[in-house]
Amino acid sequence: MYANKKTFFIKILLFACCVYFVVLIFEGSSTNQQQIVQEENAAQAADRNLEAIDENRLPPDQQKLEIRAVESDSQSINDGQPAPPPAHDQAPVVQDLAPLIPNGDKDATYPLKEQKTAVEETVSEDQQLTEQERQFRAVLDKVRTITNCLDRPVVPKTQQRGDYWVLYNYVRAEKLHKCHETITYTTHADYSFMDNLVPLLERWKGPISVALHAPGTDFKNTLDSIAYLRDCTDPLVRELVTFHVYFSTKHVPKEVSTKCKQLC
Repeated sequence: MYANKKTFFIKILLFACCVYFVVLIFEGSSTNQQQIVQEENAAQAADRNLEAIDENRLPPDQQKLEIRAVESDSQSINDGQPAPPPAHDQAPVVQDLAPLIPNGDKDATYPLKEQKTAVEETVSEDQQLTEQERQFRAVLDKVRTITNCLDRPVVPKTQQRGDYWVLYNYVRAEKLHKCHETITYTTHADYSFMDNLVPLLERWKGPISVALHAPGTDFKNTLDSIAYLRDCTDPLVRELVTFHVYFSTKHVPKEVSTKCKQLC
């Protein structure tokens, strides 16, 4: 029908492009109409919600009556008239405990006495604090509120992590701190670098956690180094430093006690 095939194929391509553009224009117009309908429905729903809120409000006359009733109640209270008793009125705790106290037994009230003594000690302790100590305590309370941290129990335990055995808290510090009171300096080493611990502790002046690599025969040397630092150097080592010990599963010491008996 066509003498030139190229002209035939070009006409077919032009026709296909025209059909494609017509379909795109039609779909775009239908999408715009759907969006407009959705926006109108949302606006109508919002208007219904506003009308419902307005219907739930009291009329102006009832609002004035309620305001007058509240003012009359407050005026009666100011005039000295007794207010109605609360719905759930509880008796004092002392009256509830009175039937439980035997007659003539003066020591039966020892829980109340201990409570009173504890409160008095707390009040006296707060009075003895200086202004600087009170400010420091206020800062600690703010840190505890912001961090919302949890105190973990410092207990010895043995755990395998990959190719290593770890003896956590093998030698514990004598002084324990709460999580919001200070920051713990953590590091690792072996017994040959333990001479750097005392200068670090003198600068840090806070809790330190040291993980010591003690494979094979180094385990006994590590324990001897810990004992020397705790007994023969700065007392802060015993007070603030916690030692953890770890070694590879390929170099397990001959004698390993999961609980420290010599240094703890």
